[in-house]
Amino acid sequence: MASKISTSADPLPSSADQYPPQNSVSPIDSGKDADPAITYLQAIGYQEVLTRAEEQTLLEALQQQNPEAWHTLLEAHLRLVLRIVRSYQDNTALSLSALLETGNLALIAAARQFQSGSDERFSIYATRMIRESIEAELLLHNAALA
Repeated sequence: MASKISTSADPLPSSADQYPPQNSVSPIDSGKDADPAITYLQAIGYQEVLTRAEEQTLLEALQQQNPEAWHTLLEAHLRLVLRIVRSYQDNTALSLSALLETGNLALIAAARQFQSGSDERFSIYATRMIRESIEAELLLHNAALA
């Protein structure tokens, strides 16, 4: 039976200190003077692509309000957001960070709304939501300029 992920209870930790786990090691040495955008772009390149089985396991864990599964699912799809954002970047005056913010928020919304157990992969569903959000943001931006 497919059940909808609850949008009323956010499984994210209330404090950034709770994630990442203290025993995790970052492959990036960001340093004090590093550009945050560059550090972000480098960091998402280290995320592994999920298999269908891994994706399904994470989605099932989300049903149990597992914050680690939530973070793993989102982090595994940050490259997807970047790939989609780059396809819009040259055709707009919006900054990379504005497009990434819109895409990342759409990714979070997709994770909250996705129906676990459907035949569709989460990445396909998320792609559609990310594109729709970015296109809506571009329409708003273009309307404001007119």
